[in-house]
Amino acid sequence: MVTAQFGLRERGGSVTLRSFHRFGLLMTKVTFVHPDGTRETHAGIDGETVMDCALDHGVAGIRAQCGGACICVTCHCYVESPWSERIVPPRADELEMLEYAWEREPNSRLACQVILDAACAGIVIRLPLRQA
Repeated sequence: MVTAQFGLRERGGSVTLRSFHRFGLLMTKVTFVHPDGTRETHAGIDGETVMDCALDHGVAGIRAQCGGACICVTCHCYVESPWSERIVPPRADELEMLEYAWEREPNSRLACQVILDAACAGIVIRLPLRQA
């Protein structure tokens, strides 16, 4: 977890944004929408991936078995509009892996390949009912 990397201590399971800003880290809000419609919003560190944010905050539905190597589809997600048009398009290796995703849609992405930056501010990520 990133808190250990910067020597930060958690309070009640989360770290305040103020702590990260003190270290010069830029943050992006990421909202995860579960299949039942429930939402949870977390702060992700710019330069890290949506997968990193999900794992750091224990978001159910992102298993990430390969740890972000783009060799599985257990971090499959749907990037909602308008962010799907703002982020860097998928590379060939991601597109190949997405062939194995359960209920692939035009806005399907692997969370390990979506890097957080200013273009992602407020990004909404919808989670599939299940992972492949």
